[in-house]
Formats: sequence, C-alpha cells, structure tokens
Amino acid sequence: VHCRTTFQPIVSGDLSELVVSGTIAEDLDVTLPKSQMYYNQGWTFDLSEEEKQTRRKLDLYPEGLGFIDSKEAYYGIYESPPMQFLLPYEAKADDKLSPQVGQNANAWFQSIVICQVNEKRDADACNMDKDVCFAVGGVANATFSMMKETGTLYLGKSVCAKMEIPPDATLTSHNTLLGSTASMSNATNTTTGSNQRLAHDQVGLLVEVKVINPHIAHIRQACSISHVVWEEHRSPSL
Repeated sequence: VHCRTTFQPIVSGDLSELVVSGTIAEDLDVTLPKSQMYYNQGWTFDLSEEEKQTRRKLDLYPEGLGFIDSKEAYYGIYESPPMQFLLPYEAKADDKLSPQVGQNANAWFQSIVICQVNEKRDADACNMDKDVCFAVGGVANATFSMMKETGTLYLGKSVCAKMEIPPDATLTSHNTLLGSTASMSNATNTTTGSNQRLAHDQVGLLVEVKVINPHIAHIRQACSISHVVWEEHRSPSL
C-alpha cells in the first residue's frame, strides 16, 4: 500500500510529485487570496478560507504556537481542466517481473482511494459522490463508491472514494506521457517535478479527476483532493 498527501508537514510522499497536468499555484503562498482566475486555469494548490484565517492568527505568535499541521489541497471547480496524476508502480528489489507500458493495469494495481479535505462545507459545496468523475488507465467514468469505514468520515460525511481498477485500464509511463503533445503543452508537474525524460522510465497508472457538475462554479464550492492511496499486486496475475 502506498500513499501521497498534500497535508503538511510531509515527511515523505508528496502528492504534487505525481501530478502530470491540470494544476496551478504550487509555488505560491497558500495563505494568499486566490481569485477565480486561478481556479479556471487548473486545480489550485490552496487552503480553504477558514484554514487561511486560522493560519493568519497563528502567524501572529512565535512559531505559530507550535501548530505545524496544515490542510493544503488541490481545489477544482467545473471550469478547471482535468487534473491528471501518475501512480507509479513501486517495485521491490527482489521482484522478478516489472510492469510494461500497455499492459493490463489490474494485473499490477488492485485499488485506489482518493480523499478530499476533511473540513466543514456549505450545503451547496462539492459532493464528491455526485460532482466528480474519475478516469483510470484511459477508462472514463470509472466506478467508485464512497467509503463508510472508521477514519473516512468527517462530521458524518464520507470524504474518501474507493475504486477498483477497470478491466480495460492500461499502464503508461512518465516518458510516454511526455511524448504526448497534449501532456507536454499542459503539464505543470511530473513524477519527478520536471518535464524531462527519465533515464529509467517510471511505469504507472494514469488517473484523471474532473468536476462534472456545472453548478460547482465558485471557489467556496470547490471540490478538493488531498490524499491518494493505492494498493499494488505483489505477485502480478499476468
């Protein structure tokens, strides 16, 4: 099982390192206001307004009174382009087989969990269950369900979506995505934080997130992505 997050502090496993395209503002101060313009250009690396107000108050005190955790996330609205990230297959040194581009993804990956920020929202804010769709390994509208297990609820509401790997989903790679004209023109990040080809290519599973409800049009309604967890098959069923 592997995990990436946007919440701070990150000891290891930064979600932004997996992003291929569709995001913006990773290099900006998250406490600064972000206009609708940012959200129209991409899923915006940001804090909720409530979190920003809390951070500003804490910043008035030495070392923020010791509070170092922070709920950064990627926020998107209907106008935001799809956010894409590549989940790498993280092979172990003693693995006898290695994944290849074009192979069936569910031979190597078992499931994916994608979570939004656990925060209080208005009634008309994004509902991941209805307002978001996922594409996995090139398969659009991947089936998912909202989790109900302990630790996946906030104020009684589900914050994490779980999906099995579609039967027709296929693997791709870092270098393959860079070879795509569309990916190169839209990329803001890659699995290495640059748009350079890798000497040792990283094969993985491409996931795309899109807001599909046109009524999610304002920043205060935005959908969010803060954690991604995926489970791999250690003995691929090829």
